[in-house]
Amino acid sequence: MGNIRSYFKCDVCGYITLVRAQYGWLDSHPIRYTCGHCKILIKGTATLDQENADFRIDIENAIFISPENEANFYIETSGELLTEKLQPFDAQRHWYSPPPFFESLWAMNNTNNLQSGHENFERFKRNVLNFLYMIKNDWHKIRRINELWQNDNEKYLVQEVHNILPKKQFPMNNKLENLRGVHFLTRYFLQPIIDYKHNEMIFRELKSLLEQNPSNLLELSSFFNGHFRRYEKRILRIMEHFTEVFKFLIPAYGLTFYVTVNEELFREKGMTTAAFEDIKEFYIDTYEVVAELLPIIVAYNNLKYRNDYKKMSSVKPQYDFERFFEIHKGKKIEYIDGTEIFDKLILENAIDNKIRNAIGHNTYEFDGITQEIKYDPVGKNKPSDIQSMFLVEFAGKCLSIFQTVVQIWELIYQTEKHVYVSQGMKPVSPDVFINEFSKLGIKKKKELRDKRRQEKRGKKAKKVQKKMQRKK
Repeated sequence: MGNIRSYFKCDVCGYITLVRAQYGWLDSHPIRYTCGHCKILIKGTATLDQENADFRIDIENAIFISPENEANFYIETSGELLTEKLQPFDAQRHWYSPPPFFESLWAMNNTNNLQSGHENFERFKRNVLNFLYMIKNDWHKIRRINELWQNDNEKYLVQEVHNILPKKQFPMNNKLENLRGVHFLTRYFLQPIIDYKHNEMIFRELKSLLEQNPSNLLELSSFFNGHFRRYEKRILRIMEHFTEVFKFLIPAYGLTFYVTVNEELFREKGMTTAAFEDIKEFYIDTYEVVAELLPIIVAYNNLKYRNDYKKMSSVKPQYDFERFFEIHKGKKIEYIDGTEIFDKLILENAIDNKIRNAIGHNTYEFDGITQEIKYDPVGKNKPSDIQSMFLVEFAGKCLSIFQTVVQIWELIYQTEKHVYVSQGMKPVSPDVFINEFSKLGIKKKKELRDKRRQEKRGKKAKKVQKKMQRKK
């Protein structure tokens, strides 16, 4: 990673900002910063041309100038990492301060393991590059496969899936297998940036419910059978939206690999890949979808704790189960209080009704210099109602709420599978995977055996050479 210092003069007030751009492993990334004097948004794109060893920044609302005059402000930019926020330029401090790369490396380092910072950074880099590659090259295929499934276009669905997956392991010969093929490909697409640990809980709890109350589990699955397509269409739209906004969220995703994340970090560090306007709509849209999906979480909690998927909790607000579908989305969110097992599919602090209301009613302000979002969830403009968070925090919420959607999507998938199994549809035999892995194992053993033989031959050849040299 390298650094390039450029001077940009604001088109409006003429104040000069020294932009210290950290270029790394992204071919291009968005740049957002606020003029420190007149406070207009300055935005553009940084592009790295690796073949010609060229790096450039194309910007609007400011012009590139030669460094003849001293800068008024200083900011770091990076497409991958958190950076110093905009501040008055201090020549002595800002010329020699460590770049964002080193700051992030130290933040990812565990003092008990001196190599952990590099290891975590490399994992972060690999995950981001893999996902960006898949967005560019594979998302259009994944999207159309999901669309074919949702529109019951079986002929072309089978064709498209078999262009990617082997027929033996994914025969696509009934609805159960068609669903599995679509889910496998979509999950594989998301794998670089999604944590699938939640699957363990889902599998464990569904196995327990199947053993304890199979008839009511089937009733639950059958009840939601009429909702699956609508749910899947909503989730696909959120996935599409996520592929569009991920470039804005990369520095916040990097926090996943930090050893310590706290309020002080949010106050001191910012991100220059996004302004609040770039990502707020994604949060609102995803919030709406999560609220729509909540009845299936409630149903599973009811089944586990009250032995009937329609029997609601007696210690929470009293709703009839089918009435729960129709209540206000904010009330649905409030109903999920974290006290029951399937509530865990919703990440802590991911669903924020207050910030959603403020965005929806346009009762917020974003300070591009401090990157602080002040919002009024009540909308009555009382100072006591005003709350705040920093942009990096909000970007983290965007990632968490998307992870939440994926976790509920997995529960929906397992529920739909249960419907098809109950209808007598047969899944592919696990043997086709075991046999395939066995073949791979035999192949690897043969390769290892051949390698060892070559090493032995090499050692023998060296011994012969030494003997020949001694004779000479």
